[in-house]
Amino acid sequence: MTSFSYVTKSPRRSSPSSVAINGFALRVIRERTGIKVADLAAALSVDRSYITKIEIGSSRRVGVDFYRRLLEHLAISDHRALLANPAFTEEVA
Repeated sequence: MTSFSYVTKSPRRSSPSSVAINGFALRVIRERTGIKVADLAAALSVDRSYITKIEIGSSRRVGVDFYRRLLEHLAISDHRALLANPAFTEEVA
């Protein structure tokens, strides 16, 4: 399994629980790929208001599983593309 060093860890769990995401970057990439908010939300099985909240910065953290599905759906190979602080991350092990 891939280890993400840029995620926070829950105090009781050893696996990462959330990722700080750059909502503006998500919006730019989504728009440039021609994907509508509703279509992205449907593909990820979330409400479209959740995608909007991420893009406008109301939701600044997302779950690790959601982040991975988001990268996969947008065909983003570099996991740092949507990170809020990509300069402070390490390579994926």
